[in-house]
Amino acid sequence: MYSKATREEVLEWHRTTVVRNGADIVIAGAIEADVAGRTVDSLLSQLPEGKSVAPITPMADFAPRRILLHVPEAQTSTLEFLGPLPPTRMGGEFEDVLLALMLGGDDNSVLFDAVRTGLRASYGFGAGIDGYSRDLRFLFLAGEVETGELAEAETIVRTAYAEFLKAPQLGDLAARKVLLKTNIEQTMKDPIAASWALLMGLLDDQDPDVILRLSDLLEEVTDAKVHSRASSAFPPAESLIVLAVSPDATALPDACVIKTPEEAVKCR
Repeated sequence: MYSKATREEVLEWHRTTVVRNGADIVIAGAIEADVAGRTVDSLLSQLPEGKSVAPITPMADFAPRRILLHVPEAQTSTLEFLGPLPPTRMGGEFEDVLLALMLGGDDNSVLFDAVRTGLRASYGFGAGIDGYSRDLRFLFLAGEVETGELAEAETIVRTAYAEFLKAPQLGDLAARKVLLKTNIEQTMKDPIAASWALLMGLLDDQDPDVILRLSDLLEEVTDAKVHSRASSAFPPAESLIVLAVSPDATALPDACVIKTPEEAVKCR
């Protein structure tokens, strides 16, 4: 896709996209509102006016499937599970982050322990949250795995995840909150980080003042809310997409084997 882009297409994109109209602007830091306003006006004064560009709404097919990308020269195998999460504008973001930390945030997490114990391995397994767009968020569980243990690792991770959803092992929720609260405090001291967090809230149609209440909102998260979030918002274990990269084309029995990433569209 990159190689096919032409200079004319890039210039046309710039002409129609980088305009004054329809911009969401956030400023954070030690600056008076009127000074900030004049500064923004000055910065944008040379930009042309144009039509507000509607954001692209990409589509995604999260139907469960098992795919193995065969890379003969790979030194080891990688295993990943993928499943959709609700958009952040629907709430529950703190619960999501806490659940991801409990699943695979450190060497005391559920998946790390499951892989170390179940495979008697020297490596662990992680979890995180990402997104393709504001409406397409997803949970991923991922890690490197010995090629000969790929199939067994799939079973162990899926089973551990399913059991976690039924009865999340929250551990010391207060201690995990301290870590997030520290991150919030650091964000509030950094104008770039604070303005970015505020912009994300603005794009989620939240009150701009919400950034000043993040610590209070975090304190409102309880064990019961986290348990409820796990069962209501996280994708069931059997619905996850399984992605593997391996030098052995047979390492994941019955998987759809492909040689290039774009071939994944044929896997059903």
